Amino acid sequence: MFSHVFVGVTDFDRALAFYSALMATLGIEPRFCDRDRPWAGWQSGGRARPFFLIGRPYEGEHAPGNSQMVAFLAPSRALVDKAYAVAVASGGTSEGAPGPRPEYHASYYGAYFRDPDGNKLCVACHAYERASESPAHGPSEGAAAARPARAAPRVTVRTVTREDYAHWRPLWDGYNAFYGRVGETALPDAITTRTWERFLDPAERVHALVAVEEGSIVGLAHYLHHRSTTRLHDVCYLQDLFTVPEMRGRGIGRLLIEAVYAAAKREGSSRVYWQTQSGNTAGRALYDKVAGHHGFIVYSQEL
Repeated sequence: MFSHVFVGVTDFDRALAFYSALMATLGIEPRFCDRDRPWAGWQSGGRARPFFLIGRPYEGEHAPGNSQMVAFLAPSRALVDKAYAVAVASGGTSEGAPGPRPEYHASYYGAYFRDPDGNKLCVACHAYERASESPAHGPSEGAAAARPARAAPRVTVRTVTREDYAHWRPLWDGYNAFYGRVGETALPDAITTRTWERFLDPAERVHALVAVEEGSIVGLAHYLHHRSTTRLHDVCYLQDLFTVPEMRGRGIGRLLIEAVYAAAKREGSSRVYWQTQSGNTAGRALYDKVAGHHGFIVYSQEL
């Protein structure tokens, strides 16, 4: 969506020290630093864009806005906590300690602060994570062990909607990271955007289901229907299956697979199949219970 974001500063050396510490904590890499101009920039994952810039405003005077804020994405609540602590220790001022913000959505966890020039910043995590599992804000191990186990809330599976994107995207990124599509080999955003739009297009034959617990998406399944040369009816390919790590072992993967079975049957497909890596032992332990492995080996060639 963005090419770059520029934040104006007055004392460049002071701002550079602040942002260098914050960016290093978030894993955002320096792209350049020109002290003569002066300005500096950082980028994420080795990608040219988007990138983040600080510098002296072209117009000369800097006036931080009251309704403007830059928010950085963190993959975990623990990193939100750490980034906040680094920001405040590096000359920033608090505008809101780390914590859940359910008024935004059920999984939102963020921290707010200002840089030394008064520019408002945020670090936010959108991934599902139980509050008790946040290292900095959860109970001690002994307290957790002493508390009676809470009954598991009901998990439901439904078709994805356009409003689900912010909750679906962290799981999609986690799924791709599991298969090594991260950093320099990350899936291009154009593919993710087009795939998402296909899920919402009634004319498309690629579909998405999500597993939901207490308003949070905790699992996903993507599948598509296609013709077969050995059957009169279509077959269904379950292409992607993922659950958030802390929710595994609770039967969510099975629920998603069974939901795909039901959807495929409604659509007239006569078979559901999928593939996984031979070393995915945890996944295969489930797959061996819900389907048969017929010994085929997959070959592929990029064109």
